Amino acid sequence: MDVGDSRTPIKPVRLDPDLYELRLQVLKRKLRFYHGEPLNHRTVLVKLHKHIKRTMHDGNATRKLSREDQDEQILFAISCYRIR
Repeated sequence: MDVGDSRTPIKPVRLDPDLYELRLQVLKRKLRFYHGEPLNHRTVLVKLHKHIKRTMHDGNATRKLSREDQDEQILFAISCYRIR
């Protein structure tokens, strides 16, 4: 389910749909914020991780490297959430 709008989309993380990714762009930088919503506390958001996405458009990564880096960042957020 996509519950964001066109400027601040919030989407389930494809590697773990219990986590959500907030996507923002500031100038040319793509910012990613990950949070979880514990089942036993439905009104609580748990901030897990944030990072600046490396992309081929800012010259910091190829598409493949960007995807691999993004997956690594997501896996870190998942590991933070799963130990709670």
